[in-house]
This record gives sequence, C-alpha cells and structure tokens, in this order.
Amino acid sequence: MQRERNILIFPVGTEVGLETYKSLKDCKGVKIFSASNDFPNHSEYVVKNHCIIPGVKEEGWLEALNNLIEKHEIHYIFP
Repeated sequence: MQRERNILIFPVGTEVGLETYKSLKDCKGVKIFSASNDFPNHSEYVVKNHCIIPGVKEEGWLEALNNLIEKHEIHYIFP
C-alpha cells in the first residue's frame, strides 16, 4: 500500500505557488501544506493546511521552515 506523501508549497501566495497547488490538489496519495509570510493574499483560504512563517529576508525564516518540515513530515517542497 502506498503511503501518503506530504508536500509543501512555499511560498504559496504567488501566482506560481497557487498554480502549483491547483495542479496537485486532486492527486491521490498527496497531502498539501502551504507556507508564506504574513502578507495579504488569499492562499490561507484556498489551502486547508496553510502555515505562516517569516519571509526569506527575515531572521529565523530557515529555522521556522525546518521546524515546519519536521512537524508535518514533509517529503517534497515546491519552491
């Protein structure tokens, strides 16, 4: 039996990020997570498992990203 794969789209608030989500959302065996910094966009309403982390130019963003990857057992990241 195939195990579900956890995928992270980061950042999801861009047009490319949202297109990636639309491409993957109906795939079997995939659970999608998204992350972006706290700026106004509608991704938190589109993706069920949305997380807020610091932007890549902010201190601590990499640690926050790594914590998110570990917490949700992310297998793949779509940048």
